[in-house]
Amino acid sequence: MLISQMIDLNTTTLIAFWGAGISTALAIIKLVEFKRTFTRVEASWVLRGHEEIGHDVLILNNSAQPIFITSFDVVRAKRKWLKRTITKVEFSLEYQHAAYRIESFGAKELNFSEGDYFPTTSKRTEKFGPLYLRIWLGGSKKPVWLGLG
Repeated sequence: MLISQMIDLNTTTLIAFWGAGISTALAIIKLVEFKRTFTRVEASWVLRGHEEIGHDVLILNNSAQPIFITSFDVVRAKRKWLKRTITKVEFSLEYQHAAYRIESFGAKELNFSEGDYFPTTSKRTEKFGPLYLRIWLGGSKKPVWLGLG
């Protein structure tokens, strides 16, 4: 018996396999494109105990697209299930807006000194929870939460 006799490949079956192969290839291309344009933001920090020097927070844009920060604040929050509950606002722009553009694979340093300084003691962490930097990016309604330790 020949293989062609065992498998009856008619035109309809070949077209179905062709369509499945094309759609799979297009899905893979779309996933790669999505991964390249996905916004990835990270933060690194240096927390100091001196009010005059202050804390430095470095916001890193690890994506291929530039980002625009419209607002930010530093809060303490505790996790309950899948939701974070803000327990204390350490720094806020209040009714002001930020206007920072971070180029692709670039960085922006924020300094919190003197009037913007906030304490980082372990007692405060136990009582109110860990520190988070919340940033609002242009074009998004929800903030991005970045852990600060």
